Amino acid sequence: MKLRTIKSESVREEIDRMDTAPSGIHRIKDSVALLYHENSKFDELIARREGIKIGAFSNPYVNARAVQPYKAYPGKKTISLNPYRELPSPQADFFTTLRKRSSTRTFVKYSISLNELFRILTYAYGITRSGNVTNIEGHQSYRTVPSPGALFPLEIYIVLFSSDINEGLYHFRPDINALECLKEGSFKKSFTRISGAENFIDMEFPCGFVIVTSVYERVFIKYGERGYRWLLQEVGFVNQNLALIFEALGLGSCMLGGFLDDKVNEFIEIDHPGESVQSVTVFGKKE
Repeated sequence: MKLRTIKSESVREEIDRMDTAPSGIHRIKDSVALLYHENSKFDELIARREGIKIGAFSNPYVNARAVQPYKAYPGKKTISLNPYRELPSPQADFFTTLRKRSSTRTFVKYSISLNELFRILTYAYGITRSGNVTNIEGHQSYRTVPSPGALFPLEIYIVLFSSDINEGLYHFRPDINALECLKEGSFKKSFTRISGAENFIDMEFPCGFVIVTSVYERVFIKYGERGYRWLLQEVGFVNQNLALIFEALGLGSCMLGGFLDDKVNEFIEIDHPGESVQSVTVFGKKE
């Protein structure tokens, strides 16, 4: 019996047609994410070329810009978190906290304190130590997460519904360890709609939302396109910190993936595409 010869391309097309699985390279071959990943890989030549660029970053002018990764809102009302530094932190076993952490979708009535906000924000992305930088004025600060080149490209905003301070949108200033009030008002209904929480979270009693954004230039200036990979890693570090801090404080949280990016950016009134939202987390008191 003579077997029919089938061209390899025809075989591939036939397999693709028959394969109804939800995964497989044929499903993502035109993916923008995959295209970026493939085009931001290093080989020996690219690594050497990019290393030269990164080395050129170490000059006084660029360093002077890099050591000040702090966004500020001059003229806005500021609430200092420094008075809470001297209060004792809750004693929570790290491994127990890891094991207990889970996403919380139902909360009970609770008003979060400034002391708790200090713990959440300072330990999530606050400054832990500082050091002098050679040949420039200023100092390099370090925080609670690893960051490429200590450039710290992220910003944290918090929308509060129930706390010791007025309802509204606030910005965390790690350099002075304070909250800047960007706008006061009750935004629960409007922000719930654009956050992706509407159909998944019981929104009767959460205390608020934490929003993490990224300022791309801070990391692109040194690491170029590949810096976006590290920026996303840093977003993950900060959100892991947040989840564990909430758990250690007896609170609960849930990360949301369905937020409307441009609507959130408009709500914060940030300079998109120079800065854009990367994550949204709802939080409150566990049942």
